[in-house]
Amino acid sequence: MTEKQKYIGAYLDGYFSDKKIEYGFTYFNELEKATKKVKKKYKQYKKHNQL
Repeated sequence: MTEKQKYIGAYLDGYFSDKKIEYGFTYFNELEKATKKVKKKYKQYKKHNQL
C-alpha cells in the first residue's frame, strides 16, 4: 500500500466515521465528493513535505 493510499484511506475513515449513510446512491455521492477533496489535500500535503 502506497503512502497516498494510506493517506486517502485514513481521511475517508475519518470522514465517514460520524456519518450514518446507508450503502446506496447517497453513499457513492458522498464518497466521490470526499475523494475529490482528499486528493487536493494530498497534493498540498506532498508539496508542503517536499520543501
